Formats: sequence, C-alpha cells, structure tokens
Amino acid sequence: MDKLLWKPGITKFDEIQWQKATDAIQIIEDELNYSKVFNFSLWKYYMYMRNCKTLVLPTDTTGWTGIGSTLSKDSSDFWYGDGCLKATRVDSGAGYCGMTSTFSAIDLTKFNDGNESTTNDAISISYYFSNTTMCEYFELRIGTDSDNFYKVAIIGGLQLSDWQSLVWLKSQFQKIGNPDWSNVIYFDFRIYKWSDFQGEYVKLQYVGLTRKDIVKNTVNPLQEYNPNTGIFQYISGLDYNDYRWIMVGDPPMLVNIRMSASMADPKLTLSTQSYSKFLLKGSIICKMAGYCGGFGFYIDSLNYIYCHIANNVFIVVSVKNGITVTYSCNTNSIAVDTRVKYMITRVNNSLRFIINPGLSYIIELKELYNNDLANIYYITPNRSKYGLLEDYLISNEETDILNVGGLAI
Repeated sequence: MDKLLWKPGITKFDEIQWQKATDAIQIIEDELNYSKVFNFSLWKYYMYMRNCKTLVLPTDTTGWTGIGSTLSKDSSDFWYGDGCLKATRVDSGAGYCGMTSTFSAIDLTKFNDGNESTTNDAISISYYFSNTTMCEYFELRIGTDSDNFYKVAIIGGLQLSDWQSLVWLKSQFQKIGNPDWSNVIYFDFRIYKWSDFQGEYVKLQYVGLTRKDIVKNTVNPLQEYNPNTGIFQYISGLDYNDYRWIMVGDPPMLVNIRMSASMADPKLTLSTQSYSKFLLKGSIICKMAGYCGGFGFYIDSLNYIYCHIANNVFIVVSVKNGITVTYSCNTNSIAVDTRVKYMITRVNNSLRFIINPGLSYIIELKELYNNDLANIYYITPNRSKYGLLEDYLISNEETDILNVGGLAI
C-alpha cells in the first residue's frame, strides 16, 4: 500500500485515517450508483440472461476439426478473449474451407434464463474472410449431426475482408433431415470456391442466439420485459442505429461487429440528458493495441462531440455549427485487453474529458453548445474491434457531478 504524505517531507501511515478516506470515496461511489440515470452494470446480466445465448465462442482450436483446411489459433487479430479460430485452405483447386465441431447439447428454444425463444429470434455469426472475392458459397449448419441440421447459405460474394456479422431468423434456416432446435450438438461453418484459393482463410469468433425486438423489428440484446404489454421491448433511453450489437462473455460485454461508415457510426445512444449538467463514467476493454472506442453526445448533425483513442492518441472531436475542431494528446502505450476508463463531465462551464488507461489524461474544452438536451452515446469509430463496452454509468445529480468531477479515475 502506498504511503501517505500528511505534511511536506513527513511520511506517515495512519490506518484509521486511511480507512476514513477509503470509506468517503466508497460513499461517493455508492451515491453515484443510487442517483444514477442509468447504470449498465445493474442491467447487463438481466439483458444477457433474458435476450442472449452463446452457441460457440472459439478462442483456439480445442474441440474443432478443419474442413479442407488446417486449423490454428489467431492471436493477432480478434475481438474476444486471447484469440480466435482460423481455418486456412491447404489444398489447391476448388473446394471447401471451414470448421466443424460437436459439443454438449444446447437448447436454442430457450434463452439463458429459461424464457422461450421462438423461430422469430435470430442466430448471429461473427466471422472474417481473408479475401471475399474468393468466396462463392457460404454455408452455416446447426443441428444434431451431419445428416440432421438447419442451414443457411449465401451464393455470391460477401462483404469486406474484415470482421463482420451476419444475422438470420431461425425461421429462415432450411431444415435438412430431422434436427431439433432444443438439442443442438453439431456446428459446421464453411465457404466454397470453384477455383483455386489455396492459402486463403476464414476466421470464426462467435455464434449465438439473440432475441428479436418486435417493436423495432430487428434483433436486439438490449431489451426488457414489459408486464403491461406482455412483450419484450427495447429499454427506454437505449437506442441504436445498427443491428449488429452482440452481448457476450462472463461478465457480459457489448460489441458491434462491422466496419463503420464514419467516425461516429455505429453508435449506441445511452441516454438523453440535460447538456447543462451531467456525468458519464465508463470502461472499455481494448481489443486492438493503441485503439479504443469512446463516448460523446449528439445534439444534431451540425452539433456533436465525441472522444476516442487512435494510435495511442487521445482525441476529442468537437463539431459546432458544422465547424469541426479536433483536440488531442499522446497517451501511454495501450496494450490489448487494457481497461480504459472514461469520465466526461460538465465542470465550471466547461467540458472535461478524462481517460485512464493506466495513467490519467485530461482534455478540457471551454466552448459550449447552446442546446440544453443531448443524446449521450457510445461509439466504435471505424472498426468495431476497438473495444468491448464493459460498463457505464450516467448521472445528472448535482452532488455526483461536484463530488466525482474532480476525482481521478
């Protein structure tokens, strides 16, 4: 435990005083939790149990067999754990490249908490192709064995050569033989090329079940049960502009799997707050060295602001009346799996952006926006694997802002 300097040049450790200081900090944290507008940590287990179920989450080759390929663990480019499963085409000429596995039975007619899953709910897959022009046929099989399975297939080229996500409703799967969604023990994922594609590869990170949001007519892990309507629906205040959000892990974390069209897209709106006073604290697990998503707020297309980390540089982008100004400062070297802690608060008529990936960095802006309300959001600029959203908390309580605004994170 570090020593305390009670007077200049005099070192003294006092157990009682240390405990009082620790208790005071804990009281502030507890107060923040109770007076919150939204505390993700209080919701994420509920949402993960209610709306999700993981089928496969490979981080290495254990339990897998290659299809026309050699399997390996990829520890250089992945978005969960310490790696992903990679299948490399070894033969010349036309053929398959992929992976298959059998495992203990999983019931995909129920979510984690036992609530029913219908065929309107969806199966999501997160994958990576080295060269999508080399893929002419894509097939996913889920079932009992190689003779009894549900399958979906795509004929033709796919998307960008990067981490992506595809989603199908269970009702869209073709039934082969006599499979059973309540007894899934077989998985097969493969691509096919009608000519030589030796040396190309496909990677797999996640396949799982996600509940459909019948109000928004898309899949959504961020739902709660409404006893007044008898349906699951999106949580008030949480809104999103893309369907590729996945909640995964223990503890659960949130990630969006796709290349972004712009720096502020995709984004997940966390809350609508008075711009005149608010506090946001959040943490993101970095999955690409030197890069991390961030947080911001959005008033309209001409007025918004957000922060993130790129190439070990802490960046704040401010757009006011359509004019963009960028602020930045260098950070320490941020390694994969670093927990980057964020705090954004309005303090003394200024905006303060603080990050702590091991050391604290602060960017404070004096120019203010005239609008009172703003949507606070989480962003994954340009590449989804910039991070996993671990937690966030938003408060507009004056005591929280005054007490916490000046604390180091």
